[in-house]
Amino acid sequence: MDRLADTRFIPVSPAPARASAYGWLRDAVRLWRAHPFGVTGVAVVPIVFELLFQLVPGVGIVASKLLTPLATAWSFAALDARVRRGAYAPGASAGLVLSRWKPLLGLIALSFGLFCVQCAVAAWLGGPAQAVALVTGDLAAFTLGRAEIAVVFASGALLGTPLMFALPRVLLDGLGLRAALLDNLRLVRRHVHAVIAIGLVTAGAVASVVYAPWVMLIILPLGLCTGYAAYRDVDRRDAR
Repeated sequence: MDRLADTRFIPVSPAPARASAYGWLRDAVRLWRAHPFGVTGVAVVPIVFELLFQLVPGVGIVASKLLTPLATAWSFAALDARVRRGAYAPGASAGLVLSRWKPLLGLIALSFGLFCVQCAVAAWLGGPAQAVALVTGDLAAFTLGRAEIAVVFASGALLGTPLMFALPRVLLDGLGLRAALLDNLRLVRRHVHAVIAIGLVTAGAVASVVYAPWVMLIILPLGLCTGYAAYRDVDRRDAR
């Protein structure tokens, strides 16, 4: 059997009631190692999508923040298809995303809210002009140093982590937006220590991209796999 299609990367032995960030990261590494090139290829699609949109003058940054979450949802659906059925099924994954467009719009709005927070952090660090430069993609006017840019990036990652279960609940479990957010809140409260730890790790990893952009090739696939492993783990715990 294909190792990636073998769902035993999620532990089946008795587990404590509370999940651990170490367990999620361990399972993420197992999942990535099962098929590193395929998983990496799927994981980089959203960033490629985002960078292409950002090439559009003036509105590219805002457009990318509104549309890239759809590519992220596609990556999650494709990884789930690979694990459960042994094939990424890009067409079927795209169809699944389109079929869930209404609740996904709500998640897109929340994602854009995180971008607004990043703009607020940029304004706090360098003044309102820096927020405007970030929104418009005016690199000539964007004068924040690398450390400050790292803080801007990390703020979005840190605040976005507590929403980590909402996407799979909407996309894979078919929940409506309200139900998915309420269930996400329940899961975060139950596994709050693991979620906080993952948030800190994610924020630190995203901040490091400012100094070493190539790290994205590690962060993106492991981030995707961590989110998926966490979802499968809490889903298994609920089923017990």
